[in-house]
Amino acid sequence: MSFSSATKDELTTLKLKGESASRAALLALTKTAGSLIISNGSMAIQYTTESYSVAKFTSKLASRLYAVEASVAVTEKTGRAARNVIVTVEGSGCAELISDSGLFSLDEGNAGIDPARISGDTDKIAFVRGAFLGAGSVNEPTRGYNLEIVCRETELSKLLIGMLSEHGIAAKTRKRKETHVLYIKDADMISGFLALMGASDAALRLEEVRTLKSISNNINRVGNCDVANMQKTAETAAIQSKSIELIAKVYGLERLPNELRQIAEARLNNREASLTSLAEELEIGRSAVNYRLQKLMKLAEELRFKYGEGS
Repeated sequence: MSFSSATKDELTTLKLKGESASRAALLALTKTAGSLIISNGSMAIQYTTESYSVAKFTSKLASRLYAVEASVAVTEKTGRAARNVIVTVEGSGCAELISDSGLFSLDEGNAGIDPARISGDTDKIAFVRGAFLGAGSVNEPTRGYNLEIVCRETELSKLLIGMLSEHGIAAKTRKRKETHVLYIKDADMISGFLALMGASDAALRLEEVRTLKSISNNINRVGNCDVANMQKTAETAAIQSKSIELIAKVYGLERLPNELRQIAEARLNNREASLTSLAEELEIGRSAVNYRLQKLMKLAEELRFKYGEGS
């Protein structure tokens, strides 16, 4: 099961707080997934979804809130077409449901829905939940962060964006063919969206993936840093070895003070060793090793300047 499907399954198990919130959720479902069907002079509303749990949720809400009867049917998958679950709502209450949902009327700012029907915070959250159940999707967190709600009209996307902004959740919209897609790509905002709707399991799953990604990225950064340090150590050691070879050729290691001769010979015998390794071998401090090698590098530079060797 996809992460999006699991999230919708979780949301349909949550109880809506009161009749007002239930109506708000159904209005959003009707606005995003409902269509008017007229046959033999009778009117019905048909909801299309890929989720059986959403279909059952919708049919129960409609039957409880309006004077309608709801039936659920599953279409067979053909070719690339996904399996759909169809909810057909019939009865005298269809006209009222259509009117309440603003399915065929548009008023700037409220998408044709009476603002009084979704004025409270609880109702607004239920409306957002219904819109997501009707036309929303969310990526599997391991594949990136993206949440969408496909809206038929720009007014609906604006209404939803306004509701989300009241809770500090920033969403944007873009045109896709004949629809207006509300989308969120920020992981924190998606997590906040899921938590706002009550999808705590989905929110926890997202945070778990984010934590694992963060740990993996930190490990990679440390690994890359280690590789870079090893490369830098090798390059420095090569330069030191070349400089000591110049000293041996032009000046002679035997003429060096004992402490410098020891470190010079140690470096030539261990051309890839780190300063720490050389320090352990000579039983002196790492800073002492570094200091003595710097003196040798300075001597080599003076010899290059004087004799032009190795330049």
